[in-house]
Amino acid sequence: MYSLTGGPGSGKTTQIELLGRHGYATVSAGVLLRERAPQRILDQMLKGDLADHDFTNSLIGQALDEFKASHGNDKIVLDGYPRALIQVRWLMEAYEAEMTACLLLTASDECVIRRLVERGRSDDQPEAVKQRLKVYRRHISEVLDYYAARNVPVYEIDAERPVEEIFKSVKEILQF
Repeated sequence: MYSLTGGPGSGKTTQIELLGRHGYATVSAGVLLRERAPQRILDQMLKGDLADHDFTNSLIGQALDEFKASHGNDKIVLDGYPRALIQVRWLMEAYEAEMTACLLLTASDECVIRRLVERGRSDDQPEAVKQRLKVYRRHISEVLDYYAARNVPVYEIDAERPVEEIFKSVKEILQF
């Protein structure tokens, strides 16, 4: 199992779509939440805050159970999850997931803000984007530290390059 993470607008969804075309099962926390979360959690997300961790973990667990039954564990890529220490602890300790590696997409604030404005999704309002970047920065270092303490490799990928170049880096890391 792999985690593809990065700040909002770093290109996670684009890379996840490409991985899906190459036989990887992909589990997107954002998509699951937008499809299944109650209004109170969607309201949290619209403000730029993380969704309730217990609810998110439950959705991820259900999706992983479905995918593991049909794909095994090796070709699952998590999109934008885990995003906080409590989530990565749940994933690796309570759920007992075996994380092969984390792919970290990095891009400047200017780049991601431009991308998000162009994308035009309802939760991409300027104030919400600033809040999401702030929340992301506050939590991601704890997730990366957790991986480091457990010898899970973290590969940093420059996400300001063209999509094809980013995907080439992803393929090299995943060795396909």
